[in-house]
Amino acid sequence: MRVLAPAAIVLCAAATTAFAAPRETISFTNVNSDGEYLDATNTVLSQSVVGGYSVGRMHFSGTLVSVSPVTWESDSIFEVIPPVGESFFIQPSFFDDTFSSTTFTDLELVLDESIPEAAGIWTVRFFELWDDSGIDAMWTDWQLTLDDGPAAVDRYIESGDAGSLMDTAQEASGSGPLSVIRGELNDDEDMFKITICDPANFSAMTVYGSNVDTRLYLFNLDGTGVVGNDDAFDGVNYYYQSFIVAPLGLPAGDYYLAITMYNHSPVDAFGQKLWNDTPYEEIRVPDGPGAANPIAGWSGTLHESGFYSIFLTGACFVGPTGPTCGTADFDGDGDVGTDADIEAFFACLAGNCCDTCFAGGADFDGDGDTGTDADIEAFFRVLAGGNC
Repeated sequence: MRVLAPAAIVLCAAATTAFAAPRETISFTNVNSDGEYLDATNTVLSQSVVGGYSVGRMHFSGTLVSVSPVTWESDSIFEVIPPVGESFFIQPSFFDDTFSSTTFTDLELVLDESIPEAAGIWTVRFFELWDDSGIDAMWTDWQLTLDDGPAAVDRYIESGDAGSLMDTAQEASGSGPLSVIRGELNDDEDMFKITICDPANFSAMTVYGSNVDTRLYLFNLDGTGVVGNDDAFDGVNYYYQSFIVAPLGLPAGDYYLAITMYNHSPVDAFGQKLWNDTPYEEIRVPDGPGAANPIAGWSGTLHESGFYSIFLTGACFVGPTGPTCGTADFDGDGDVGTDADIEAFFACLAGNCCDTCFAGGADFDGDGDTGTDADIEAFFRVLAGGNC
């Protein structure tokens, strides 16, 4: 069992494109990746950054070379400690096998929250998820480029510890698409209330999002099961992480999504499992002796802890499912996303809104606070064709 201990958030590559240009680059060469987190063998390096901008995204490039013949690519992790705010962890690969050399090219890493100011000393700690004898691997080159693009707005981060059942579940409240739920399992189960706004395209998976052997279950609001999966299977490879899609004909609406570890299973009031344990790799509707009953608890004998990211499609925050922002045709002249729209927006920020401009004026994101950085970021997200 490979578990990442004291950590905050593990970031992995995001398939997105930033609208802002990269700024400064932190770079190192020939860095050993050795020792578990906080071991004396960890390599810790620092570099000064001039700053003058916030950081919402980063771009990572580097080449990792195996030194130990038994080390895994996924073992090499680094902690990034910015000048302000909390540190965070980046795990570039989730490939669980031996390797010789791997090059990562311009992986975009979208932060959950922006770092308000880049200026100062950035420190990086290189360590291993699982420490083998001697030096495990080496970064022959390592580069992290800071980007002032916006942080993610489509993520829900577990607050404290989400409960195991509906009455203690955490609600992913907000508006717009929900693409990631991030949290931590501590030998328990986490349940979240979400909205499935596009059932035909709904999916949830933890593949490449966790080192825990996960299970995923979807429930109706009354606690009856909808669909579940233990091990994802892509037709060739089995994964110890999970993948579910919506059954055909599932209506849009609110549901509960639960994540847990093998071999924890939802049970009814009589202790009967809603899902049988096998077959592991199939995405299944409830098929256990308690299949028709609502969840009342969990069974399980194995213990595991670790961080996870649940990657979602077809899901939205609970609440309004559409953006609350204004339009890219800010000046209302029928031409979308033009220089005139940008000029009208900034004129409105200065207190001079045109008669045909967006009715919300400088409160572009509709949060009740007018003319803030959030309004500016939301305007440029929408201008670039993104969501509020």
